Amino acid sequence: MRKGEDVNSIEKKNCEAMRRGFPEMYERVYGCRQRMERREDPVTTVEKMETLTDMPALVVQMKDGTIVRLNSAYDPENEAEFWGDGQKKLDVSNLFIFGLGNGVFAKEILKRRGRNTNVVIYEPSREIFFYALKNFDLSFSFTEKDVRLIVEDVNDDLFAAVMETMLDFENYEDYNFVFCPKFAELFPNGRKKLVDLYARDGQGWIRSYQMTERAKLYISPYNQLYNLRFLKKNTVVPHLKKILPKDVPVILAGAGPSLKEEIEVLRDVRDRAFLFAADSALPYLMSENLIPDAYICVEADKPLWFFEDERTRHIPLFAKLDSSYKLLDMHQAMKIFGWDDGFPQRIYEDYQVPQSEFRYGANGMTSLFSICDEIGMETVVFIGQDMCYGEDHHTHVGGRDEGFVSNKHFMYVNNKGEMVQSRLDWAKFIRWYENAVLDCGMKHVVNCCLRGVKIQGTEVMSLTEAIDKYGKPHEEFGKLLGNVEKTFHRAEQFSLRKVYYECQKEWEEIRKIINEDPHSAQRKKYRLYELLRKYEIADPENDFEKSQKSGMKELSKYIEKCLEEDKLSER
Repeated sequence: MRKGEDVNSIEKKNCEAMRRGFPEMYERVYGCRQRMERREDPVTTVEKMETLTDMPALVVQMKDGTIVRLNSAYDPENEAEFWGDGQKKLDVSNLFIFGLGNGVFAKEILKRRGRNTNVVIYEPSREIFFYALKNFDLSFSFTEKDVRLIVEDVNDDLFAAVMETMLDFENYEDYNFVFCPKFAELFPNGRKKLVDLYARDGQGWIRSYQMTERAKLYISPYNQLYNLRFLKKNTVVPHLKKILPKDVPVILAGAGPSLKEEIEVLRDVRDRAFLFAADSALPYLMSENLIPDAYICVEADKPLWFFEDERTRHIPLFAKLDSSYKLLDMHQAMKIFGWDDGFPQRIYEDYQVPQSEFRYGANGMTSLFSICDEIGMETVVFIGQDMCYGEDHHTHVGGRDEGFVSNKHFMYVNNKGEMVQSRLDWAKFIRWYENAVLDCGMKHVVNCCLRGVKIQGTEVMSLTEAIDKYGKPHEEFGKLLGNVEKTFHRAEQFSLRKVYYECQKEWEEIRKIINEDPHSAQRKKYRLYELLRKYEIADPENDFEKSQKSGMKELSKYIEKCLEEDKLSER
């Protein structure tokens, strides 16, 4: 706070900037969605000290009693400017600033960063942050383009989500850490945590993505080319916002062992809630003659035995262009396309199709949750989302078993207060849900998996109690879909054959470019490049140029095949 400035006006300015620029953080600080658990802060007290200028210095007392001044006692801004002149390697893709304090050091770095540099400011002390919010103008940290602020024990659990928006395969190795004066020495644990978070949630996520792309290479590019044919007669998730009543609860059915415990109740509540199912829950629901309003399949190579019951072909399906083309081919009801990046995203942009804003999670259930959040549904109810082994050590309802593995690192408290055994993949979903529940726009997230893992922020009750409390009569989901706008409503006319011919033309142009320079940025301007990029990212040969040539060969074959199939369909 400069001399003469009002404390209330400063906090109000910061509050408004945070609300507009980083709403997720605003809800943590000023809203009702705060972290459930808090660690002890290394700082016990924070004060400001007058200097020879109108910018005060920050003084902190550490837990061990040590008192440290974080800024110059004479001119904090001049000190920060001099320090900033000595910093190197700021023109990188991703820059991490350790320490916000009163903001003077971070401001100097932001002045000097590269034009296209993404920035994360990491503040290791909650106490410093809340004091600075009331006493210093920090609005720049919420309004500067491509800047995100992470505060330990306030929103550090959102670090992974920030990384997903910042990093891609081409920029994740171009980074630098800048440690503001005294912060690294005072907060060694925070410094280590930031570096570890980047290794795990940043670079680790990219490597995981690379492995996923490698595993799906044999089918994913073809799925996306082939499934274009289904866009015209179907719809996209954003169009559902106009037709679905938001106050009707949506029951999300997973395939956890506890699903069978609520199956009889589920039969009786269908008139007061919609039922969306994960594809893995379908076989059990169909065997119980319980047909969901819709189900989801986002996997590129989902085994078709999940859909052996022919009735599944007539149930609305949430899908992606990347979903299994074999499933979409045999499916006959409404297909609702959701979030897709890369090639599909370019198609949607070119044809003015509204795109989903919510990235899907890692499986069907997390994707359904994201869909409900995007549509604006007020209440979601979990059943069969156990994320732990059943009492008989089975992993899925109906006795399906993926094998029991005891691991003390994945023991969690369930909704009955008991300790239950989870595993690595479920642990990731638990973390995903706890972040998503805190930051979603829903009024109620109800967990009816009483023996399942406790998810912070959810309301725990039986399915009967949930529907008695929140249930609403509603029109059938299928009838509501009869009024939904199709994918290209009010958009440019879409021609499948035209897109395939455009892909052929782009293929020729990309081939000429990469013959001269395999790494040329010119290849990135084409829609088709987004499919070629999968081969470049996965690099299954561990030889970029060889992988690129292999990708071009496969894409040519796929485009020819799709064109031939399109011609045959008209005969």
